[in-house]
Amino acid sequence: MPTRRSFLAATAGIVAVDLMAADSAVGSPSASPSPAPTPTPPPAPSATARSLAKHLQATLKDAKLDDAITEKIAGDIDGYLDLGKAFRAKALHNSDEPDSVFSAVEGLTP
Repeated sequence: MPTRRSFLAATAGIVAVDLMAADSAVGSPSASPSPAPTPTPPPAPSATARSLAKHLQATLKDAKLDDAITEKIAGDIDGYLDLGKAFRAKALHNSDEPDSVFSAVEGLTP
């Protein structure tokens, strides 16, 4: 039976794949060729992201996550932790309404 933990683990895996695909898709041709700057290594993932990735590695034995993939997942998780902080910083007011409303019962509108 699936649990919340397995759902979150699968979601983290999907996020990691999406980030890797987005990283490879980014890159537009520039008008003037300039010397490529030396790439700076990305900052190391935080301890929170590393512990979450290690937890995935420990609980998902069938996924066969090695240390390199776990470190990459930790970096992806770390990037999304900042995004979550930005969402929590945005306060909604009582006057904020959704763009659309879904009703499962036909004919009911707010």
